[in-house]
Amino acid sequence: MQHRVESRSGAGYVTVERRIELLRSTASFYQLFADVQELTAVTYSYSPEFVTDILSDEGLALERLTLIVGDSTAEDWRERLSGNRRLAEEIHELLATGQVAIHMTRPPNVIHVKAYIGERADGRRVLVHGSPNLSQTAWKGQQKNQAGIFETDGNSVYDAELEGVVEDCLEYTEPFMHDLQRDLEAAEDPAVEDRIWERWLGPGEAQRSERAEARETIAEVLLDTADVEPLRPDTDAADIAQLAEAITDETATLEAIDGFEREIRLDIRNFEELFEEEEITHLLREFNLSRSETELVGSSLGLSRLNRQLNEAYPAMQVDPQRRSVQLEIGGHPTELTLHPEDPTAVDAALAHIEEYIETVETIGRSTRPTHTMAHFYEGIIYAFWAPFVTHFAEAYARGSGEELDKDLPFLYIFGENDSGKGMFLRFIARLISQGSVVQPTEGSRFTKKFIRTCRAGGMLFPLLIDDVDKTKVERDILKTYWSGRWTPGMTLPTMIFTSNDGNPKSEFRTRMKMLTFDVLFATSGAERQRTAELIARENNLFGYFSHLLFDREIALPDQDDRLEVPRAVFRELYAIAGRDPPDYFPEDEPAEHRFDLNREAWRHAYEIGSFTLEERNDVVIADFSESFDGYQIYGYVNRLPATMRYEQQSGGVVFYDPEAFYTWTEIDPPRKGLLGRLMG
Repeated sequence: MQHRVESRSGAGYVTVERRIELLRSTASFYQLFADVQELTAVTYSYSPEFVTDILSDEGLALERLTLIVGDSTAEDWRERLSGNRRLAEEIHELLATGQVAIHMTRPPNVIHVKAYIGERADGRRVLVHGSPNLSQTAWKGQQKNQAGIFETDGNSVYDAELEGVVEDCLEYTEPFMHDLQRDLEAAEDPAVEDRIWERWLGPGEAQRSERAEARETIAEVLLDTADVEPLRPDTDAADIAQLAEAITDETATLEAIDGFEREIRLDIRNFEELFEEEEITHLLREFNLSRSETELVGSSLGLSRLNRQLNEAYPAMQVDPQRRSVQLEIGGHPTELTLHPEDPTAVDAALAHIEEYIETVETIGRSTRPTHTMAHFYEGIIYAFWAPFVTHFAEAYARGSGEELDKDLPFLYIFGENDSGKGMFLRFIARLISQGSVVQPTEGSRFTKKFIRTCRAGGMLFPLLIDDVDKTKVERDILKTYWSGRWTPGMTLPTMIFTSNDGNPKSEFRTRMKMLTFDVLFATSGAERQRTAELIARENNLFGYFSHLLFDREIALPDQDDRLEVPRAVFRELYAIAGRDPPDYFPEDEPAEHRFDLNREAWRHAYEIGSFTLEERNDVVIADFSESFDGYQIYGYVNRLPATMRYEQQSGGVVFYDPEAFYTWTEIDPPRKGLLGRLMG
């Protein structure tokens, strides 16, 4: 059916052919797009395999494909490509040559739109919208789909409207493989490219390259007898192959090979019951691990595999102060992370990258207090760098006296509204401390007592990253005594980093946490999100430099005002090595939450605008909110008070039993006393 519609410019009318069809088969697909050279597709369901299939199909004239996938994230496809380097390389080549552009949905978004714009060589178009997905199931299976089809000259209002739909969908996506493309472009030789592919594809690629095969050989041979020698990121293929050949030589002895340890012992006291579960017992046998009443014994590879099985989202990490070593299992083998900061230029570039990310608060975000918020971002990064060493610090504290581990080793709690960048921040710090390994945070819904027990028993050091958690899940007895009474020297426990839309937890939990606030809203345009994603994915070795320097530091019981004094000093040293001036927002001498206390500012602001008045009576000070707020609103301010403040919420106000502490914290001047004070006030 032909009819006249407005042109996209609105200056006239054009002819459009419109119809509705039931699409039954492959032939239906060919009939619609057989002579199309460029196809833009928004589809809910799609498979990586179909990318190459559709472009190589001789029945189509397709030269370029732009794909927006609504039900999958980049991580989903990355996992599906794991172990299939051939297909991954084909897709990468298509992306690099511009034949294909792929955009994946950015969590937690889901796009259920199905829309297609096919353009022929002469500029004519076929527009399709309806039920079909661009997938094997929809087009080549037995599924039937209905579609509205428009044949246009490319200048109709329908063209403009469907293009608008595509643009709107792009706002919720990120480009696929952009991180891999960037790293491969910067690679200097094939050996480096091989490492990049292996890291990107994950352990499933172990059988696909000679280098990875050699590592696998090492792992297989030593599984029952020895630890795998830590391999540095720059270890070349020849060295790895030589090592594999040496240890498989029947005439060679393990004692003659440098760098191997017979076994690792893991303290499992307080978690014995967990290892009695049938599922765990089976895994111990599978990974050749043995258990006594107090220890788990086996190779580092076996323990790493158990850890990975129990905690899929987190890599195995080891910190060895005696060897001054931090190792992380990447691609199925332990990789040394510590690096000597001998190149000031490299340290400077790494710090500049950190600052560039933090300054997105100003360049992309909107914040009423950008300096304050950037300081809180930096404080979170300092904590993340310290987090893998939490057991190292516990060991040092335990050698002294007077430690209170549940207060000396605080968790991190980050509060922020929606679109404040909390989830992106977790992914950024995960990359920073894992040499770019893709580590997704754990969803807050999975944060259960069993989850905590399993992670504690798994010998983890990589911090638990819990995204979007309900604060009621944090307010649990198991966290109040996470360290005290449960940890003994020799045990390995991870710390935790939470993000939440909920305000501060109860005061008894705040004494066990660092509280940071992300007071910012980030723009949601696709271009800006892509820029941020590319920034986050950039390689950064600062954690390696940090680790090297941290081992040189003496550790004493921390000042309760600054539990991160040691890692803060290491960051100052890194700036000195780089010859770089720290930015104004860098929390150089005190925690950001002290220097830029947003809770204190909220109290000061409420006082300045008259939300409450102050009255001193019988050695207490009373904040009277009765003229402005009800009890629930008052509690919002009570919940912002420091956990060390002595107070009591009463009807219409709050009573403070230490007036000096209140005035010192709020920096509010005490009310004037006496006749002169009343006259002047």
